[in-house]
Amino acid sequence: MEHTYKIPSLTIVSERQGFEQVVCSAVVYLTTTETFDVTVDGIHIDEETGESVIVPTVQPKIVSHFKQFNVEFDTSDITENSFTNWEDLTEEQVLEWVISIKGDELLAFEQEGAASVVDQKDRILNPKRYQFDSPPTPWQIRADKESAEQN
Repeated sequence: MEHTYKIPSLTIVSERQGFEQVVCSAVVYLTTTETFDVTVDGIHIDEETGESVIVPTVQPKIVSHFKQFNVEFDTSDITENSFTNWEDLTEEQVLEWVISIKGDELLAFEQEGAASVVDQKDRILNPKRYQFDSPPTPWQIRADKESAEQN
């Protein structure tokens, strides 16, 4: 299972404490994915007999969970040592800020994504666990059969 973070956008304030283009928030994308193999029945035409033959084939399957959240940065105590010019920012640096602010909350987000991915994977590998039906009750079937026999 893989957790991938992306920063698609930042919000800046034009000036704060004498510094220009100060990042004050970030939009963060967290995508949790898992790739696994699924065996499915495929139809193959036998060249010699021309008959259809069911052949199991293995196909890769990807399931994922997406979460978007915003992070606000404290810009009240910017110093020359803590400030990075806009043009020098990297996604890795902003992710470090996000980690320092969100900490344990990120772990909870990753666990939420992992649980969703595990559920999706189980639904693919074990579809019968999720197939529900509302058939007539056995006593209704018996009553209908008795009624049909009397007529």
